Amino acid sequence: MIIAIETATEVVGVALATPDGELLAHLEVRGSRRHAETLVPAIDFLCRQAQRRLDAVTAIAVDTGPGLFTGLRVGLATAKGLAYAHAVPIIAVASLEALAAAHARRGELVAAVIDARRGELYAAHYRDGRAIVEPWVGRPDAVAAQAASTAFVVGDGPLRHPATFVGLRTVHAHPSVAVVAALAAGRVGVEPGVAAVTYLRAPDAEINWVAR
Repeated sequence: MIIAIETATEVVGVALATPDGELLAHLEVRGSRRHAETLVPAIDFLCRQAQRRLDAVTAIAVDTGPGLFTGLRVGLATAKGLAYAHAVPIIAVASLEALAAAHARRGELVAAVIDARRGELYAAHYRDGRAIVEPWVGRPDAVAAQAASTAFVVGDGPLRHPATFVGLRTVHAHPSVAVVAALAAGRVGVEPGVAAVTYLRAPDAEINWVAR
């Protein structure tokens, strides 16, 4: 059984899936940034409701960003704790990759865009699961200009800056924990790398300290 964790945005998501990607159960808690208080109880609740034992886990899938700094740290710390306790691998999935995978059709070039706060956006372009433009962080006007050549823009970035994305086809969405689980299932058995959070810029606490 794969346990998938999604904490890159304000949505906290947990999913259970078989090693071949069949979704067993999932839940999402929206509208709260209390990732630390929500995540572990959500995992316990989902296992009980799906009548699955936690010690049946074979891999932990986790969204490693980019996204909210606190949420990502909580998600990865929880994933590492579970992986260590049950001696199973961690499979990392990028938030922008999960966004694009959930909405793209074959052959389409899609821009995945997530609000980065501080007047910036995280962005990347994907076609058929491959990054054509690697994840980066920039001002909304620069992200929108680069996305003009894509089929559509998916994420919460356009919702935060609607005037900037006028004229572009947009889909408001957040990274889905079910998609994180599905992508991770395709990587089961592949030698895992070192799971680390993708920040793309310095954490807000560090920026605030330098600005003092």
